[in-house]
Amino acid sequence: MKGIEEQQGTVTAILSTALKLNEEKRKYTRIPLQAKVTIVIDDQTVEANLVNLSLNGALVTTDKLIEIDSMVVITILDTATSQDLTNVKAKVVRVMGNGVGLQFQ
Repeated sequence: MKGIEEQQGTVTAILSTALKLNEEKRKYTRIPLQAKVTIVIDDQTVEANLVNLSLNGALVTTDKLIEIDSMVVITILDTATSQDLTNVKAKVVRVMGNGVGLQFQ
């Protein structure tokens, strides 16, 4: 039977490997960014907050329920420069509580 220290070393090694694999799987770096976002889904406009952004997608938070696989159009409102990023087509690929993962199309 393995000792406690050996077991802890094994668990640490497994977690470290899992984290490395997850990082390698991600193709694009996420940049933390706070901005207001509007999401148009069907004929509804939903207000949201940007959490982070990558070349492939974004993570936003909203109080509204948005279903996975929904196709949406988002606008990121940049109040600092008044240069909004508009009419970006995206697919909802993840919903976690009030967090919504979007993949740009």
